[in-house]
Amino acid sequence: MGTPSPNRITTRITCMWLQCAQPRLAEHIRYAQRILNRYDTNPTPRERLMLQHMAANAHTTISRLLDDLAADWQSAGPIQRRLLAATDRYATPIMRRLQTVATTDTKETHP
Repeated sequence: MGTPSPNRITTRITCMWLQCAQPRLAEHIRYAQRILNRYDTNPTPRERLMLQHMAANAHTTISRLLDDLAADWQSAGPIQRRLLAATDRYATPIMRRLQTVATTDTKETHP
């Protein structure tokens, strides 16, 4: 068994920090991941449309929570700034994917 990569360690620390310091943001990110996982399981056209709306809502909520978190940047110490940056790196791919799902053309799934 090898040692975990630094990126994986940073992700774990970021997730633990989110659980303790920002539980609402952590909860919404987990919710977004569940939406994306369900979207990847070949849902029915009706489910797909519902998941697209849910993805749009999750994107908006997470974006707002990240903006609130970024407002603390100026008063944050060096460790908290690193955690804020790591949180942004952790959330960015999820946010991109939510945006992609939310803006997918539904004409392909609905005649």
